[in-house]
Amino acid sequence: MIHRFGGGFFLYICIADNIIRKEMRKLFALIILSVGLLSSCNSDLAERVEVLEKTTVAFLQSSIFDLYSECSELREEIAALEMTADQADVTALKKSLAALEAEIRKLSSLLDTMMESYYTSEEVDALLKQMNEDISRLQASVAELERRIAETSGTVSKMYNPPVNFHKADLKVLDIGNSYTQDAQTYLPQIIKASGIDDDFSLYRAFRPSASFKTWVDCWNDSDNEYYSIDFCAGTSLGGISGSGSASDGALFRKALQSVKWDIILIHQVSTYSNDYSLWEGDGAGGYLQELIRIIRVTNPQATIGYLMTHSYRGSYWANSEGSSYLRWRNIADATKQLKLEYDIDFIIPYGTAVQNLRASSLNDSYEFSEDGTHMGAGLGDYVAGCCYFESLLAPRYGVSIWGNTFRLTDLDESRGGRRNITDQTAVVAQKAAILATLDMWNVSDPDDYDM
Repeated sequence: MIHRFGGGFFLYICIADNIIRKEMRKLFALIILSVGLLSSCNSDLAERVEVLEKTTVAFLQSSIFDLYSECSELREEIAALEMTADQADVTALKKSLAALEAEIRKLSSLLDTMMESYYTSEEVDALLKQMNEDISRLQASVAELERRIAETSGTVSKMYNPPVNFHKADLKVLDIGNSYTQDAQTYLPQIIKASGIDDDFSLYRAFRPSASFKTWVDCWNDSDNEYYSIDFCAGTSLGGISGSGSASDGALFRKALQSVKWDIILIHQVSTYSNDYSLWEGDGAGGYLQELIRIIRVTNPQATIGYLMTHSYRGSYWANSEGSSYLRWRNIADATKQLKLEYDIDFIIPYGTAVQNLRASSLNDSYEFSEDGTHMGAGLGDYVAGCCYFESLLAPRYGVSIWGNTFRLTDLDESRGGRRNITDQTAVVAQKAAILATLDMWNVSDPDDYDM
């Protein structure tokens, strides 16, 4: 049986709201599936099929019209961002919108062609079903673009953050953190030595166990109840700022910030709250981000504030509320991205992504390179973090990549779960994981899939 849709047929279904649209789509999906069965029946049924098919076409036309209208609104929203948002972000949104509109035009053209041509009932059924699926996919794409526009609207930074100058003479870097900073810097001195680079830089860390943004603010105000330290890590020692600080005495921390003009100051959130940005600007235990930034800005207005994107817990760790290292990493990455958008923090050391890349490789096991579920394990776990630190901070300065770095560690007892020796074979995988993280910190990449 052959049907021909007349070119003059164009009927819009008036639908009150999106809920009704969704229900109508379900109905028309059933209609489409029913057409094939009805087409083989008598002529009376055939006429009914013709009506049903035309009604379905009308619904598709209405849906395409709605998509065009929504795209027009999105175009206006993107235009409104021209004067406030990052131009690279606006350009990316425009490109996505153009691609979306091109797909809608293609679908509309296909529908017009079908209406002017001869098809069998089976061909019509297949085309209508496919176009119905395309409509659903395009609606999802519109929703995703709306989300991105809303996210980009938050890129009007709350502060001016000087761009990082990797080539500044005698570069001075302070990392304000906790044990995760220690994870990332464990093998960094050895990696730096093996790289053969100069030491015309100074890298220090402020260490306080389980430190959050709030605890460093408390430390500054002499109200924190935990010891801390200012430690030299690599490069050239500045002298006079290293040492141990007592509980309720922030003098050493204040001295470290006030006596040195730091070029880069890195911060990061404690692992407990690293996955939930909604807490960071509050006044609870997971908050005080703005207060910490204010201290840094007052003492070091010239400094670039950067961020250390930390790793996620092992999936089986009792405190992992997501129940998966990947899902927790996803939330950590999203929180980091929001920080970047709102505070113009472009310099990020994404060692958490490097760790997750390594966990995606064939080297991974149930321990996920962590001995206790929270910290990185000795050997390869700490090593991949250090590789990413080097690739993010020092490789751009000296033009020496982590790729091919010769530092190795082969005497670890691997019977202790989470420990893995740094051999010629495993080092290559970790180095690739680190490089891939610096290339794309927002997505996980399996290093086994890439050749360097």
